[in-house]
Amino acid sequence: MERPVTRWRRETLDKAAKKIESNEIERPTSRRGIKEELEEYGSFRSATPAARNAPLAVRAPSASISGLSRLNTGLSMPGLERPITQHGIASIRPGTGRGTSMTRQVQDKRYYEGLVQLKMRELSQEMAAILRDIDMQNKERATILHYDKRAKDLAGELTALQGELADYNIVVDKMSSNVEKESVDQEAKELFSKNERSMAEIEDMFERRQEMEQRSRRTEKEIETERERTEKLVEMMDPAARERYEKLRKEKVRVEGTIAGMQEELEELSREQDHFEEQMALSPLKQEAVKLHVKTMDAEYKRDKLREEERNRLSPEKEREQLLVKIKQDNMDMAAAEAQLASKKKRLAEVEMELERLETDLEDGKTDKQTKYKELRKREEVMEQFAATFDENKAEEMERIRKLEVSIVEYLERISNAGGTGDRNLTRTEESLILDNSNYDGYYDIERTPNDRSFQVLSNDYIDLKETLRKLEILENKLRSEIGDERTHGRDHESTRSEDFDGFVKANYRMTREDANVEYKKLMDERTISEEELKTVNDDYDRIKARFNENRIFLEVEALERKLLDLKEENKKSNDSILRQKEQVDFLPRKQEALKLMKEYGTMLEENSKTLY
Repeated sequence: MERPVTRWRRETLDKAAKKIESNEIERPTSRRGIKEELEEYGSFRSATPAARNAPLAVRAPSASISGLSRLNTGLSMPGLERPITQHGIASIRPGTGRGTSMTRQVQDKRYYEGLVQLKMRELSQEMAAILRDIDMQNKERATILHYDKRAKDLAGELTALQGELADYNIVVDKMSSNVEKESVDQEAKELFSKNERSMAEIEDMFERRQEMEQRSRRTEKEIETERERTEKLVEMMDPAARERYEKLRKEKVRVEGTIAGMQEELEELSREQDHFEEQMALSPLKQEAVKLHVKTMDAEYKRDKLREEERNRLSPEKEREQLLVKIKQDNMDMAAAEAQLASKKKRLAEVEMELERLETDLEDGKTDKQTKYKELRKREEVMEQFAATFDENKAEEMERIRKLEVSIVEYLERISNAGGTGDRNLTRTEESLILDNSNYDGYYDIERTPNDRSFQVLSNDYIDLKETLRKLEILENKLRSEIGDERTHGRDHESTRSEDFDGFVKANYRMTREDANVEYKKLMDERTISEEELKTVNDDYDRIKARFNENRIFLEVEALERKLLDLKEENKKSNDSILRQKEQVDFLPRKQEALKLMKEYGTMLEENSKTLY
């Protein structure tokens, strides 16, 4: 039962509602002065507890741990802890005078230190509780990971056991259906080969996928390289070119925005068209209206065309005059063309006759000049061939002479070594033995006998070869001079022969010169026109190509089209592979056969049971 609220308590409660901060109150002003309500610290232990190991009846703390509203009245309070007012030391008012718990009256430094210690103790306890929760959660997480790993292992074991169970079921079915072991082995081999083919296809698909990914990465690197190169080129541009580039880039952005807007508009129109087509498909009346509208448009087009013809139509007299003029002009053109055609045919016949005559003259005209010319040509060819191989032949002869000189020196050394230091001359037999013991394999070994292999013979051969070389050099100079004379004579003969044919050539030239000039002028005019047209077309092509190459959307569309084709090809291959796999694992025929066998087996069991009972 609560005490009734008196006037003094009401005033205290009204003043306590203002919540003056505790750090601003140094001490109470009077017995009924302003005092802070520290209810939140009512459950804490005081900063000035009682003396350690003192009896409970000696002294109580200045503030109670519990939230009691009254202190023990039998306790003695020291004078230092009593509040001091302006009237002196006052006694402590019993706790029954107020509805709040008794708190410490003097809130000094030790009091706040105690509060801080209490708060720190609470924080330490809370941190310890949080750490305990964290440790518990870590342990639970480790346990969950262990359980998850264990569950995965058990799932793998379960899958393996399910596979074994399926194998056992297949074996039981095969045994119950009286299937032979050879057929089972054959089926197992087929399944094994199918699995190998499937694995090979999967590996192939994986390799192709890796190749495409590598190609895509290379393409991305090339694109990045081109972008960096473009940025470097832009940085290296002069201000005028850069300004022009920026202008073109802005124009490109504007055009891309326009294209995007037109694309959106086109998509919107396409959606509207699809919507209208769906509505038309649902309504025969609208379909008929569309057909009538198309017919109306065709009729209006024809009407406009007829009106235009009517406006441009001339009077009958003018039309007749115009037709007459046109007919006359056509007749004149036809007559001129026929005359030109006749002259061309005549000219062609004359040229053909002249050509036949020239060919006949060439075939029958084997005169002395032509015979001599042919002989001179053959001789010139022989001389040219000799001149072409002269250096090679000369080098071979010089090499052979060098070898002979070396062999002569070797023979002389051997003879001098074999003869010793005496003055005795060698006999023919000793010379023969020396020559026979030497490994001489020269050019003249086959032609000469061993008796001729002496120093004198070799010296004579050397002199003869030198004479032959001198004669060859003289012959070379003579041949060179003759070749020069023959070439000069050949040129003169060619000029003479050309003079003989001047008549024919001049005649032919006179006949074809005018036509050739006309044709040449005509062809040159056509060539000029064609070059201008080709240049215009090339410029248009380059401009369009540059525009398309600068258009990012076109490049993206082109890349997407290539990617779409590749994806379609892969999708087609995947669908084919899936169909093949489905055909391989199609169990419906086997299921039907098994059901049929089960039905027959059941029928047989029923019949057997009937016969038994």
